[in-house]
Amino acid sequence: MNCSATAFKAREQLRGFLGELSPHFSKPLGKFVGDMVYGIQASQDVKLSQIARALDEPISMKKLEDRLSRMLWSEGIDQEIFGGIARLGARRIRQDTLIVIDPTDIQKLYAEKMPGSELSFQLPPNPANCAHRSTRHAAACPA
Repeated sequence: MNCSATAFKAREQLRGFLGELSPHFSKPLGKFVGDMVYGIQASQDVKLSQIARALDEPISMKKLEDRLSRMLWSEGIDQEIFGGIARLGARRIRQDTLIVIDPTDIQKLYAEKMPGSELSFQLPPNPANCAHRSTRHAAACPA
């Protein structure tokens, strides 16, 4: 499959997903979410300049970056997107559905401050020594 056919297929799949997600969004917000998701996928980057390049729209890069930035800082945009995703996920949750959250899977090797890190642990210098232990007890295992 050539690149243009792959890009077309990806955009169609994205439109299908956004069609379910965006009926509650305004038209500009729906376009913004679509542009951001496609741009992040296409550029494999989260920087606005790279996303704008991937969108390849017939306007100047500066104007495109400004539009994306302005939409990103819009008041309440996060709640609208989170609400839309929650509505999609809620259809799949039943009374007997288990939701498992593992807060110990956070690794920031060079972070100096990590709010909420009391829920996490640092891996021992040699994790192979703790292979017999469960993940929850690995932090206490001597290295």
